[in-house]
Amino acid sequence: MKKFIKNFVLLCDDAIIGQKGKVSIIGIFEKVYLTTLPGTLLKSVLVGNFDVLDNSIENIDLRVDLLDEKNTKLGLSAPTVELKVPKPDAKKRRIGFMLELGNLKFENYGTYKFVVTMNSEITGEYSFEVQKLPQQDKNDK
Repeated sequence: MKKFIKNFVLLCDDAIIGQKGKVSIIGIFEKVYLTTLPGTLLKSVLVGNFDVLDNSIENIDLRVDLLDEKNTKLGLSAPTVELKVPKPDAKKRRIGFMLELGNLKFENYGTYKFVVTMNSEITGEYSFEVQKLPQQDKNDK
C-alpha cells in the first residue's frame, strides 16, 4: 500500500508562508540558464507537499538528492530532516517542506532532477533543464 501521495514538488526562486499557512511560490524553474560551465545557481528553493496515507506514521525522515541525467547523485549537502506528521484525527494528514538551496553547481548542460525520499520510499521527483544562456543579437539592444 502506498504511504504517501505527492501533491507537488517544485524548484523556484523563492517561497514564503503567508497568512493562514498559505504557501506563495515565486518563479518556478523549468530551465536554468547559465552563461558558462561550470556554472552556479546562486539561490533557489525546493518546495514540496504530500498527503500521508498511513495513519501509523508519526515522523518522517525526509531526504533530497540531486541527480544528473545518468542518475548520478551530485554533491547536494542537504541533511536528512525529521518532520512531524499531524495526528490521525486531523482532516488531512498533509506535510510540506521548503528547502532553501544555495550555490548549486552544474558541470554540464542537460536534464537534472531532485528526488524526494520519505522513510526510505521515493515519494516525488522534479526534473528541470540546465541550458546555455542564449546569445542576444546585437540588433536587439
